[in-house]
Amino acid sequence: MKREYICPYCFNRHKMHEVQFACSDEKCLEDDQVYADYWGYHMKRPTITNAPAPGTFAFIKPTMPSQASCRSCSKSTYSRVCPTCHSSLPTTISDYEDYIIAVIGAKQSGKSHYIAVLIDEIINKIGNSYNCYLKPENDETIHRYNRQFRDPIYKRKTALNVTRSAGSDPDVKKPLLFTLTFSGGVMGTKVITLAFFDTAGEDLKDESIMEKHTKYICNSAGVICLLDPLQLPEVRSQVAAANPGVQLPADDPDSDGADILNRTTNLIRNTLRIKASKKIKIPIAVSFSKTDAIGPLLDPTSKLMQPSRHTDTNGFDVEDFHSVNDEMKALVQGWTRGNILNLLEHHYQTYAYFGLSSLGHSPSHTMQIDEVKPYRVEDPFLWLLWKNGIIKGTERK
Repeated sequence: MKREYICPYCFNRHKMHEVQFACSDEKCLEDDQVYADYWGYHMKRPTITNAPAPGTFAFIKPTMPSQASCRSCSKSTYSRVCPTCHSSLPTTISDYEDYIIAVIGAKQSGKSHYIAVLIDEIINKIGNSYNCYLKPENDETIHRYNRQFRDPIYKRKTALNVTRSAGSDPDVKKPLLFTLTFSGGVMGTKVITLAFFDTAGEDLKDESIMEKHTKYICNSAGVICLLDPLQLPEVRSQVAAANPGVQLPADDPDSDGADILNRTTNLIRNTLRIKASKKIKIPIAVSFSKTDAIGPLLDPTSKLMQPSRHTDTNGFDVEDFHSVNDEMKALVQGWTRGNILNLLEHHYQTYAYFGLSSLGHSPSHTMQIDEVKPYRVEDPFLWLLWKNGIIKGTERK
């Protein structure tokens, strides 16, 4: 039985009985100063009521109350909210583990495209292979995913705009919350809560900003760090030599992969107070996006350009993973002269390298997308599920 829970919005840890309830009656709306102070804007919220007092027997593990009586209308309410930020808690908060997947990366590295396509792949591809179902946890997630992610790419066929910083858009601080249910199979039935954050590249270029707006990284079950290979000087020169007429993205000094990884490492160590002699336990998937753009640099037999095998088996294909990881590691060694490799080796207990493409090709100069043809988008996500013991791994014989 869980003794504590962590709010997936503000990441404060609370005891199970330390929960509050929001009235479901629209007549009980009132100004919520706690919500306004945390999220930065005022709005009318249902009356917030404290949970019933816990039992007096200390030897009994406290459970999370399932309901409370509204202090205004006295009606019973079942909607739990966090006492720190007054955000609505997932319905599974009292029963199942929460897994925060942190997607970080520099500006223009394709984080928003990655999240949009990954969620679509989970719904339409991974769900069938792993007998699982992804359910949005609230209306806010449904509307935001459809409006900001799915509809532009899959309906209007346009590339997404750059994510605004959390300082200018409070909604960026809120995750897309989903419940992922695995039914039966070797691993049995499991239900987990997934929180996806679309972090603006601007919020990763200064440690003080990261400390304020990306605290969730330190509470995550895994980090997917997206890096743009076209921002690496060695790759830029090789691509230009292989295709003299190619138009490369503007060179962005804030897109240095090693700098982002260093700031992330410092944030985790300082927040969790991890000694320099100890390695960070949070698994990190260093994933190079837009690998379609570096196709001419890869061997014709490259695993990076072949379809992922993780959805063709009865579990995470460990052999396929090692092949991709080894190939990607060798490429990164040559591209960065060992800089990123040494950083991960010295600071992380569990890490891996991935190559992927969310769209399968670059958008046109008018930001139009002919067809979404992703490859290996699911690899880092499934690797994190495997490392957290949520799905099983299989070795081919």
